[in-house]
Amino acid sequence: MMLRILFCDDDAVFLNYLKERMEKILSGMNVKTETAVCSSGEELITELTGSGADVVFLDIDMPGMSGFEAAETLRDLPGQPVILFVTGMDNLVYDSFAYRPFWFLRKTDLGRLPEVTEKLIRYFKDRERFFCFESGGQKVRLPVKEILYFESRDHDLTVYSQQGTWKYRERIAGVEERLQHYGFVRCHASFLVNCRHIALVNKGEIRLRQEQTVPVSRNRQKETEKKFMEYMRRIRL
Repeated sequence: MMLRILFCDDDAVFLNYLKERMEKILSGMNVKTETAVCSSGEELITELTGSGADVVFLDIDMPGMSGFEAAETLRDLPGQPVILFVTGMDNLVYDSFAYRPFWFLRKTDLGRLPEVTEKLIRYFKDRERFFCFESGGQKVRLPVKEILYFESRDHDLTVYSQQGTWKYRERIAGVEERLQHYGFVRCHASFLVNCRHIALVNKGEIRLRQEQTVPVSRNRQKETEKKFMEYMRRIRL
């Protein structure tokens, strides 16, 4: 497992201490990391827009853009990172729930950092096998193997699976990146298909084992055929 982690705090001493502490804990768990530090909410947004991240440790009380304001902005970015608020302001714990953080850590109670890190790693290991999103205010957790395909339309994304259909907000490019190691093919600007469920790739369309058809755009035909054949060869090895 490889995680890219950003640490954001206007206190440079604490920032570097937290970064080094987390790197040591994750190294002991044999988790590879790429880390970076930001001293403001504005710098964090710039870093995320350019390089993205899996996890953000975010201070709340910062000059300029606060941690809450940064967390609000993160909602509009593709591939939203997991947020852990780290603050000395205990009175903000309930306010932080509005931003759905993974955890709320008090700066005076970093003794819980190993415990929280274990929970974080379990979360990412689960996410490798499950696709998680929010639809209609509810958290949905689908086994990746049961997803048939995604369709993007009018800024909404529809997930078609063996369990049912859900609609929520996310860019299809972000989902494609999240599932790049799980045998999905972007056959059309608006469609991302799970190769596991493909029966045939015809000219201009994919036919699924469940009898649905999905369009294949002309400029993606060769790439779709190539990725499906690579997937078939891989599962036969």
